[in-house]
Amino acid sequence: MMQGMIPEAVVKVAQKFVETPLGPEQRSEFIGQLVVLAGVQLAEEEIRAALRRHPMIDELWNASSVAQALREEGRVEGRVEGLRDVARLALEQVRVRLGLASCQQ
Repeated sequence: MMQGMIPEAVVKVAQKFVETPLGPEQRSEFIGQLVVLAGVQLAEEEIRAALRRHPMIDELWNASSVAQALREEGRVEGRVEGLRDVARLALEQVRVRLGLASCQQ
């Protein structure tokens, strides 16, 4: 079903969801699931670029629980990476104060 999929095909299917007599929340969730399925064959940036060219579809995507979960995951990963950076800096400071070799290679 998804073999040979191109980003514009994702937009065409999403447009069908926009045109259905569903509520905005249901449309949004269907589009979120569509993006997940499209991600099996397409790069995330290809999909996002195609959606951004269609503001209504992009808005529904951004409102989906899938998009919200991905944003939250990104925030968590960013916080974790930030904490790692702080830990590395603290370790480097301790090494410098103790006169030990730098942990930088």
